[in-house]
Amino acid sequence: MERQSMLDWKKLPEKKKRAIFGIDGRTTVGRRMRRIEKEIVAALGREPSESDRFFVKRAVSLKLRLDIAEAEFGKSPTKAQWREYIRLNETLDRQLRLLGFRPTTVPVKNVPKA
Repeated sequence: MERQSMLDWKKLPEKKKRAIFGIDGRTTVGRRMRRIEKEIVAALGREPSESDRFFVKRAVSLKLRLDIAEAEFGKSPTKAQWREYIRLNETLDRQLRLLGFRPTTVPVKNVPKA
């Protein structure tokens, strides 16, 4: 006999999923999270699997924390703030790589020679 989960995550509407995480989609933070999530999913170029969705959610959370850290920097960030920022940035990079993103380089045209 197959064991059933008390909470069937796939059947829950998006509104309920966000409520479980404690972030209301109508708030500024909630709207920002939805926008980041849509951008990441669009950049994937495919419909994310359930495991991909886990990494997308984590990447969204990390990006939001990075945005908050940048806003708190002010004019002169402390060493602890920089360390936290770098740690979050590296973690976000690893999450995006797990989703299949790779760093790209953009060719620069018309660069003046020194």
